[in-house]
Amino acid sequence: MLRLHTFPPSSNALKVRFALAELGLPYEAVEVNILRGDQRDAAFLGKNPHGKIPVLEDGALVLRESDAIVAYLGDTYGAALWPKSPAARAEALQWLFFDAANFGYAGRIWWADVLTPKTGRTGPAAGPELVGQVATDVGRALGVLETHLTSRDYLLGDFTLADCSVGVMVNLLRGTRLDTPEAFPAVTAYRDRIRARDAWTAAGGKAIEL
Repeated sequence: MLRLHTFPPSSNALKVRFALAELGLPYEAVEVNILRGDQRDAAFLGKNPHGKIPVLEDGALVLRESDAIVAYLGDTYGAALWPKSPAARAEALQWLFFDAANFGYAGRIWWADVLTPKTGRTGPAAGPELVGQVATDVGRALGVLETHLTSRDYLLGDFTLADCSVGVMVNLLRGTRLDTPEAFPAVTAYRDRIRARDAWTAAGGKAIEL
């Protein structure tokens, strides 16, 4: 059986849980409590020297990096939710790379604008200038996404596993300074479509909806 090292509030781990739920794949969830420092345990570092979640184990394969895991699930188990032609698969991978390159630090905005005000819990060390720069960069990426989604419901038209990654990060920005439906109406509608999917609830999507 697949084993996923995960933690409910982690957006990157949610991407993989969302993909697994969409595929209907059973798996063993192994909690790595990053607030307690479990990611620094020697046993876990043996699986991911970077000390980050998620990590997927599938037999002898130990795979890290959420977007790589989503692509692997698509190639191995994807069936109707992963493109079969080389061109369409490349387009799906394009959006996974877009996610990794542009939304990787979106969590800093979520910590600053949502989590800290509601819980008092401080996030990764980041002053207002850095958070502001991240918001500018992520906002630029949202503009690209807005243009793309104006004429389609999902990234490739129909839902694919690529939407599991990008959809999670778009939802992570709910309630932040970038949650501006008037500026990003297509992105906002896409976000709502993602949240309405049964797999979103099954994957524990509410863990990032404070």
